[in-house]
Amino acid sequence: MKPSAPTPQNWLLSDFCMTPEVLLTPEIHTLRMCSPVYGRPPLANRRKRLSRRVRAAFMMLLNMPAMRSEKHRKGTEMGKRDDLIAKYADDLKTKCRVEPDMALLTKVTIGCGPSIYGGDAATVAGSQPAELATVKRNFLVGKLGMPEGPDLDAAIDKVMETYGRSERHKYRAVVYYLLTKHFGKEAVYR
Repeated sequence: MKPSAPTPQNWLLSDFCMTPEVLLTPEIHTLRMCSPVYGRPPLANRRKRLSRRVRAAFMMLLNMPAMRSEKHRKGTEMGKRDDLIAKYADDLKTKCRVEPDMALLTKVTIGCGPSIYGGDAATVAGSQPAELATVKRNFLVGKLGMPEGPDLDAAIDKVMETYGRSERHKYRAVVYYLLTKHFGKEAVYR
């Protein structure tokens, strides 16, 4: 008599073959299993991405060291956002000759959201009027609450001059930081 197949909640390593084929790479962590006892199990001939907890449990069962990269260990390496904030602070010091307020720069960077990680969205094209109008509409009017007027265009021009018109990579977080400082609107981020 054939035993009933296990439900996903009570799958055990013993329910599958004794030596599962474990394919673990730094990029993709997968587990392929086959079961001669139950025929074709739900995971047979498929690769399923495993959660960190399940992967760690199987690594303990197989007596293998956990394959976590150094980047994912807490406290050993700065995150990607921290690296970008350091890059923005360096830009402010070297290209703009401004000593950055790191607390404000961090809050402005967080306020930019996921756009700081995208290639084109992370920078501001200072030579494109449509891009400058977007900065004016979305940041100065939308975020800082400034009234429409010619002083907004003058402030954007001043920030572009401070950053350097010939500079190819004008980071959005740095431009927003300079505009926030120009109008004295640091209270928006406090």
